[in-house]
Amino acid sequence: LREELENPKLLSDFLENSINVKIVGPWREIVRDQKLVDAIENIEKQTEKLNKQFLTILFAYDGKQEVLTAIEQLGGSKVTEQALRKGLWTGHLPDVDLVIRTGGEPHWSAGFMMWLTANSQFYFTHTLWPDFDKRELKLALKDFADRARRMGK
Repeated sequence: LREELENPKLLSDFLENSINVKIVGPWREIVRDQKLVDAIENIEKQTEKLNKQFLTILFAYDGKQEVLTAIEQLGGSKVTEQALRKGLWTGHLPDVDLVIRTGGEPHWSAGFMMWLTANSQFYFTHTLWPDFDKRELKLALKDFADRARRMGK
């Protein structure tokens, strides 16, 4: 992974396509390779002001821990939706419209992005992730397009 992140072509592609790259989660607590940490931080720093497209990688992510961390950051401050969201690792992302769960397991892992998926539509498929291709994506998007969204109402 480190070699890929250090590849100048990858950074060039991110810059050329205005892709903001962010790695979220407590990954720094797990990664022991300082060169990998440096490579991740370099990509994030070089792309932090880009805003056309966003690539967010959840690394060592746990939705329950994300919410607990956001609450801890509030300290004694008043708890509001805006304040809590600001403290989330994923708080910079827009709300999620569609969540696709591959592998046939209709469950939600560790509160995955629970704040941002509160009004999401869920699509479950038996197709395993390595086999999830364009055809499968089209099926998921068609299913999503055919649904009536009530946004909790």
